[in-house]
Amino acid sequence: MTDSEQYFESDSFKQMLEAYEESKKSGNPVFLDSDEYADIAEYYDYNGKSDLAIEVADEAISIYPGAIGPLAFKARYVLQNEQNTEKADAICEQIIDKSDLDYYYIKAEILIVDNKAEEAHQYLLSRLSHIDDEDYEDYILDVTTLFLDYEWETYAEKWLHMAKGKQTNEHLELLGRIYIFQGKYGEAERLFNQLLDQSPFTLEYWIYLINCQRLSNKFEDAITSCEYAWAINPKNSDVIINFGSTYLQKGDAEMALPYFELYVSQHPNDETGETYYGLAMSKLDRNDEAENHLKKAESLANASSPNMPIICQELAFVMSKKGNVEESFSYIEKCVGFGLPATIGDFLKGYVMLENSSEEDARYWFRKARRNASDIQELFLKICTAYYDNGYYDSAYRMFKNLSKECLNAHPEIYAYMADCCRHLNRRRPYLFNLERACRLAADETKNVLGKYYPAEMNPANYFNFENLWNTF
Repeated sequence: MTDSEQYFESDSFKQMLEAYEESKKSGNPVFLDSDEYADIAEYYDYNGKSDLAIEVADEAISIYPGAIGPLAFKARYVLQNEQNTEKADAICEQIIDKSDLDYYYIKAEILIVDNKAEEAHQYLLSRLSHIDDEDYEDYILDVTTLFLDYEWETYAEKWLHMAKGKQTNEHLELLGRIYIFQGKYGEAERLFNQLLDQSPFTLEYWIYLINCQRLSNKFEDAITSCEYAWAINPKNSDVIINFGSTYLQKGDAEMALPYFELYVSQHPNDETGETYYGLAMSKLDRNDEAENHLKKAESLANASSPNMPIICQELAFVMSKKGNVEESFSYIEKCVGFGLPATIGDFLKGYVMLENSSEEDARYWFRKARRNASDIQELFLKICTAYYDNGYYDSAYRMFKNLSKECLNAHPEIYAYMADCCRHLNRRRPYLFNLERACRLAADETKNVLGKYYPAEMNPANYFNFENLWNTF
């Protein structure tokens, strides 16, 4: 449970909220300070009641003009929901106490959202001389957290090096988060397990541990961690979405659905649940339902949401599966507008044409993609996989074989795909040749590609011996 959740569940907050809501019904005044108003606004915003949150913040600002709590809340709300840095800065400048740490943080946050991370870094460094000794450590850790929240781990790492308490839980948690951004999942996992040994009921540590395990494809470990987190708080949104996402990433979309359904029921105005619900439906080839959920997510998301590229790309795939090439292309163009490289956009159009049985048109888009590609081998691997995915096994096998002459060291998983092509083409001897190398050199990918032919619990390293004994085809 996060600090905010713990506070919102506390008797003191519940009594304050009840008094405020009763005063709204009765018309009798309630006496709250500016920070208490800000806490109520945060509560409403956390629970998806944005209109009420802004109403409370505006009420507080009218009673306490210049107070930092409600103004900081409103400025952050504008940043997160409107991405309007000028408006957020104008609100921020109404704060009277410009020596308050929260004022420094919101000013820096505005710069970060405005793509001025270096300027934010320098600004926060310039404030160090104004920080009291007793506030120094909190300031360093808060700034580290701020940069991490916006995925600027390089600046976060610089700030964390300035901390004095190198072995505090706060320091280790932030170091673990930095490791995750740097792809050092093993080191991050070790740190969060260490923290959980000391504080086994701290939900944030479980969430970060789950992320480490998912990112390193340790899905069974991640599910076990989800179960522990669920036991601590089955109503927590992060637990619910991580439980569903882990099953989805593991390839068990059916098991993921109840968690996404629960998340949507808790947060009907948040596109995240609808996005993942749509992704799961797409994996299950329930394309009409996938379309409905993804389009609902699209309608809920603002244009700058990090979910929008995911939503549009999956809608492109769903519309392609439904045979609606024109709408699929339209969503691919939207993805390019969100920053997807045009080369990948062209590749996706080729994929759509293959899926819709138009190989000649597919070749046109693939050629166009190759003309502008910065990494020809990576793109050609995607094209090979596109032919494989869409059942063009003879073409896929020949293309994989040509590619294998150039990049097998970098992509030993090619053996697994060539093996499956041979299986579909009923070519047993080359199947065995490629299977042996796939099992030896790319076990994880081999399980993903060929595991459907062998016992679920079997280690892919044993597929070759099993095949020689039992001749599965």
